[in-house]
Amino acid sequence: QRLFQADINRLYHGVDYNISLQNHTRPSMRDDVAPLPLFTWVNETRLKHTTFSSMEALFDNYFLYTGNKEHESKQEREEKKGFIEAVMATDVMKLTHNYLVHERLVPKSRGSFKKLLIKLWFNFYRRKTAGDTSGFEHVFVGNRRPQDVVGGMHNWVRFYREEKKKKADYEGFIVANTAEPRIVTARFKYHTVQKPIGGFFVGTSPEFELSLYTTCFLKYPNGKCTCQMNGKRVKMITYRDRRTSLVATAYPVV
Repeated sequence: QRLFQADINRLYHGVDYNISLQNHTRPSMRDDVAPLPLFTWVNETRLKHTTFSSMEALFDNYFLYTGNKEHESKQEREEKKGFIEAVMATDVMKLTHNYLVHERLVPKSRGSFKKLLIKLWFNFYRRKTAGDTSGFEHVFVGNRRPQDVVGGMHNWVRFYREEKKKKADYEGFIVANTAEPRIVTARFKYHTVQKPIGGFFVGTSPEFELSLYTTCFLKYPNGKCTCQMNGKRVKMITYRDRRTSLVATAYPVV
């Protein structure tokens, strides 16, 4: 609840953006029951805030397909550090750090906590071949697997950007939470390949999502994590990569 209240960079439906859920669908369906995009309008000025802009700077740092070993350039390393510095400066992440220290799940030192975040979210590990993915890439960016499977892509800003470029095609909602914090579980296509079911928060800030997912990942790994937000229970799922114990996935469920 405190994280939700501290998320001052959050965008609000009807004020900063609008979405059109349109028709209900199921994972097993193949017809597109949503002729319009999910996002009908977003105030992009709000996305210029440091945590949003530094997150978006990372979106083009990864290969689309798993199976390609990722290589990080000096500029990409600086962009990664810039994003972590930006989220660490927010009240949301400060609250998260204090809570996790109290729970004895992370180091008290700010520098050590920062290194842990980078390790959990940005260290590369094997999904198809050595070093071809990371937790951040999977959750916040998304990827394609050779078997024509869409992996991850659980961030609303990424979906909005790709939908705007006509690379993502919203095909209807499976379930949606229309009160704050908004959550949409949908069926969509990405680069013409269908993702039968995928969920993400809508309007929330990068620091809120990173904080919430990190807390759930450390406290309740490989399963469901439930917390109280805005008077209702919100559930998240997180999983560890079995070889490295790094973030494999994280997403909200309604």
